[in-house]
Amino acid sequence: MQHLRPVTFEPVPSTEFSSTILADRTSGVDGCMVLITCVPPGRGSPDGTHIHPSDQLYYVLEGSLNVELDGRAFVVGPDSLVIIPAGIPHRNWNQGSAEERHLELIVPHVADGQPVTIAPGTGPQVRPATVLDTKDCVRRLDRSLFDADNWDTQMLASRSSGLKTCWFYVGRVPSGQGGPGHHIHPFDQFYFILEGELHLDIGLQTIVAGTNTLVVLPAGLAHRQWNEGPKPEMHICFGVPEPESGAPLDVPLTFGKPEGQAT
Repeated sequence: MQHLRPVTFEPVPSTEFSSTILADRTSGVDGCMVLITCVPPGRGSPDGTHIHPSDQLYYVLEGSLNVELDGRAFVVGPDSLVIIPAGIPHRNWNQGSAEERHLELIVPHVADGQPVTIAPGTGPQVRPATVLDTKDCVRRLDRSLFDADNWDTQMLASRSSGLKTCWFYVGRVPSGQGGPGHHIHPFDQFYFILEGELHLDIGLQTIVAGTNTLVVLPAGLAHRQWNEGPKPEMHICFGVPEPESGAPLDVPLTFGKPEGQAT
């Protein structure tokens, strides 16, 4: 599996709406679809108002995006998470003067043969697992709340806040700091690097993920992460699916011979 999936944005933005798949079932990810979408000024959802059979999340990276959710309109800028529950009619468009870019997540992965986009009133009936008032569907990161001296996170969506299909947070790692030692998760974990570089041990490899790189960590894969760079690193992190309440998130690993074993 390709664990690092970098995104290269064109130096001259396109004039057409575009979505690029970074991860899905065809590249070894069964639980969700991950995309990068670019919306030029004056463009928007090519299918107009539509629904999805799964939850959809946007995290705005650059620019501003107009979003209509079930008839309610929002304008969202960078560091905003938009949650679109399955079955909710919606559309998006760019009314600004610069290209808008967002990381997009469709979770759970649509079934084989099922359309990702459905016109309202057509196709199979969608029964959403996530039920949110539209006023709770836009959540903004507040960078001023991060602890400047220590690894810190802001949870933007999880089961406790109404999203039942995954959890989603933004983390900040100061220079010289890192997460726990080698560990595994009972769920697939993903990072998308917003700023700086993140060093990772993935299995037996040590790799560096730069800005605008998606990191894919399947369930059960040993890993750890830290920041060796001169400035803080920031990343999006999401887990699919979110474990049930009370289930462990991290399972620590110890390498070497068991205590007492002869050499």
